[in-house]
Amino acid sequence: MAGPSAPTNLTVSGYTLNFNAATPGEYPISGYRIYTASTGGSWVGGDGTSAPPIDLTGNFIPDAGTYWLTAYDNQVPPNFSPRVSFYYIGNNAINNGGGDPICFLGSAPILTPSGYRRMDSLRAGDLIQTADGRSVAIQRVKTMVAQPGPAADPFIIPAGRFGATAALPISPRHRVAVPGRGLVEAREIGGLARLPMRAAWTYYNIGLPNWETDNLIVGGVEVESLAPVERVRLTLAEFRGLLVKKYGAEAGSKAVLDRVLATCRLGADGLVEAPVVRRGGCLNSIKNSTF
Repeated sequence: MAGPSAPTNLTVSGYTLNFNAATPGEYPISGYRIYTASTGGSWVGGDGTSAPPIDLTGNFIPDAGTYWLTAYDNQVPPNFSPRVSFYYIGNNAINNGGGDPICFLGSAPILTPSGYRRMDSLRAGDLIQTADGRSVAIQRVKTMVAQPGPAADPFIIPAGRFGATAALPISPRHRVAVPGRGLVEAREIGGLARLPMRAAWTYYNIGLPNWETDNLIVGGVEVESLAPVERVRLTLAEFRGLLVKKYGAEAGSKAVLDRVLATCRLGADGLVEAPVVRRGGCLNSIKNSTF
């Protein structure tokens, strides 16, 4: 048995988002969470063996903006599905297609062993140079078409900041290595201007063998590479419970938690953001540890 699958069949019907309770061989979904992307605050709802439709009427979605939906099953501690993003435009309109990219424009220069190359010129198998100087083969190049609006319009890292060789557009949620702060989402850095887009455009990102350690150099700036799977956001208590369930009681100790958070990344909002637990990701970093 496995945890819930991503509610990727998310549909819009009036003000309601619906998703399947579970697929064969998985524990049934017992509830869901909707997170406000800008703050990490969440609503929790649903019980029983299947989660009801999510009603977006009234004050449930108070403001326009990006929201995340994740389902959880009936296990203790629960397993969480990958996150699905949707953008509430306001005036009864919802856009599921435009939100939450973690990427660069095709023209972004990425460092390779032979020098900088445009992001849109790279293919799986090509070599890039990581931030710590290693040559690593690209596993996959991901693209997505983004729509203009606050969920996707890029921020601009100006020339000279964080080592940027020229103005560098970057999607709102892509993490940048900020001295003294670690990896920080572009939208949380502060002081960055936005680039208002007028029409749909393509974002690019690169998947490398080890997301936790294989950071990129793009236009002189150290940034994270493409996460291997969808991510979930958990409270520290939920995350500790998952560690204990997967690796035993000693894995929930503060020393181990601090070590794992170095790769799973604790957000400024106090929530842990990590790849889906059942598919490995940052939790693999402690699999062979002695606690």
